[in-house]
Amino acid sequence: MPLPKPNLDNRTFQDIVDEAKQRICQLSPEWTDHNVSDPGVTLIELFAWMTEMLIYRLNQVPERNLISFLDLLGIELQPPEAARAEVTFTLTKPLLPPGPQRPRDAPLLIPAGTEITTRQRRAAAVDPQDGNGLLAPARAAEPVVFSTDTDLELRAPESDRPRILLFDDEEKQRASVNHDERFAVFSAKPQAGESLQIGTPTDLSGHTLELNVTCETIDGIGIDPDDPPLEWEGYCGRNQWRKAICEKDGTRGFNQTGAIVLRLPSGMRPRRSGDATTTDRYWVRCRLRQNESNQYQKPPQVQQIRLVGVWGGTVSATQAVVIRNELLGVSDGAPGQRFQLAGHPVLPLDPAERLQVENDDGSWTDWRQATAGHFGDSEGQPHFLLHRISGEICFGPQIREPDGQSRQYGDIPPRGRRIRMTRYRVGGGASGNVPAGSLTELVRSLAYVDSVTNHEAATGGCDAEDLERARLRARQLVRTGQRAVTTGDYEYLAAQFLREYRPPGVARVRCLPPDPAEQGPNPPIRLLLVLPVNKPDPKREEMEVPEDVRVKVEEYLKTCSMLTTSVRVRAPRYVQVRVFARMKAVTPEENNAVRREAEIRLYRFLHPIHGGPRGNGWPFGRALFLTDVIALLQTIPGLDYIEWLTLQREGDDPGAGPVMLEEDHLILSQRHRVELI
Repeated sequence: MPLPKPNLDNRTFQDIVDEAKQRICQLSPEWTDHNVSDPGVTLIELFAWMTEMLIYRLNQVPERNLISFLDLLGIELQPPEAARAEVTFTLTKPLLPPGPQRPRDAPLLIPAGTEITTRQRRAAAVDPQDGNGLLAPARAAEPVVFSTDTDLELRAPESDRPRILLFDDEEKQRASVNHDERFAVFSAKPQAGESLQIGTPTDLSGHTLELNVTCETIDGIGIDPDDPPLEWEGYCGRNQWRKAICEKDGTRGFNQTGAIVLRLPSGMRPRRSGDATTTDRYWVRCRLRQNESNQYQKPPQVQQIRLVGVWGGTVSATQAVVIRNELLGVSDGAPGQRFQLAGHPVLPLDPAERLQVENDDGSWTDWRQATAGHFGDSEGQPHFLLHRISGEICFGPQIREPDGQSRQYGDIPPRGRRIRMTRYRVGGGASGNVPAGSLTELVRSLAYVDSVTNHEAATGGCDAEDLERARLRARQLVRTGQRAVTTGDYEYLAAQFLREYRPPGVARVRCLPPDPAEQGPNPPIRLLLVLPVNKPDPKREEMEVPEDVRVKVEEYLKTCSMLTTSVRVRAPRYVQVRVFARMKAVTPEENNAVRREAEIRLYRFLHPIHGGPRGNGWPFGRALFLTDVIALLQTIPGLDYIEWLTLQREGDDPGAGPVMLEEDHLILSQRHRVELI
């Protein structure tokens, strides 16, 4: 969007008249008639009119030099970013595998562009002028609309009998299980890291899968059946396993017959496990996690595991309203034509979103967007510019060169030809960062879909850039010049690159000099990326930098770095910390409120993105002291006193000592324990 031109003086004619009248009492108290019929007031209005014309001319050059300089650098206001969320569709009945008397259920397609919205809520407010205090209806807030990014094709399993393999804590296969064979899920002395793996030839990425587990006896003793020490994961290639969400465990840790419902991760990949004659399968595993106080004393026994069916699936969605086949107008054949889209701000165009110009025979020709922000040396090329904030589409201008010749940049749609957009998306802004459970309404109903929701909050939405931020960005751009020398250069360039490559970008960037312990003649600079996660207690694996992001950032920074300088991109080393607190409320009735407020404060304070003393993320390398937590908790309303308080670093015993961090360390919260006496 073109930069707005600010005013140095925003006073109007009436403002000047009012200001002059206010000074009459001070400068000429004997002048008492201030009505418009007074000749003196007439002169004031005349001079105010002349002054307003001068102010108008002055405002034509308010920060013209600065704005012209920004235009020269090609800097425009950055458009708003759209929030993203994972939405889960639940079916009215499951898609079943083939059975003795029935065929396999047909696949179900939920198309890309399916719109989900928040429920429109109408608030109530008290009219302050109404003496009886009746509630008056308030204006309803506009719902926020999200659209799915890709097709979601739900498939029933090819068979209800999966392949089952057992692995030890070193990920070595120790057994293969027949379908009706009774087996122990873990070894005689269960060890953390052992796993049960379930394989199927059907790609169930992003599916909600129900398993039926038959357990004849209660053998897995020693655990909390309401919180068994089990982690479900899906194999996603390159020896990487991603977390699967266990929505329901009716077996209570493999101790009774029941159903297990899993939300599997997206991007699962097949692999071959077992003997060489087996086919590739998609694998889901149940892994025993480390938990000394909640561990199996004996392995649970399972008689049978069966795939019941698919209850739905999860797909990514973006805060956007999809507009299709919009006719923009008819070309008049002149250079520099501009057309206005009906909706804006516009999200970045994907390959399926095209601008087309009509041909003589009624067909349509695609025109390409000039992605560099200008037409460049594109004479005769079918290019156009899109200002995403204003929704304005511009075709190439014709400019007179110093030698008097006219040069056309880009092509001109022929006179009388219609112009249309096949598809584009409108959205973006901080309003899209809706909490979990907000996206629950389908704009248009879908067959066999019972409900939809987002289990986690939407993240990444931000408003359009203002002029002041553009000025700050211009200073950084001039200082760095697309070359990286200082640590600040690396941080700025990495953040700018990620904003374009992987919206919503990165939450925090930290560049550190080479590790002194690194051996070799040219150790790399360390660049730490903190990805945006809108959760109070994110897990370590959720904060890791994806491989594709790491490679892309390193390749980009290599083009900006000096010779012989190398960069290693990774996540910070996260240190998980747990707080144990015993407190007393002023009254027993306040126990729940005090406990809830204490937990909210702890998770917010010990957070890599929103935590720390200033609320902008826990500082890199800053130690956590007991006094920090005491100062945090002692101001809770309704708290009488804190009886005792301890800190526990992952792998250490609880204590009062500080949790020391190195310069590349950040804090993550474990499950805190707050007791009220």
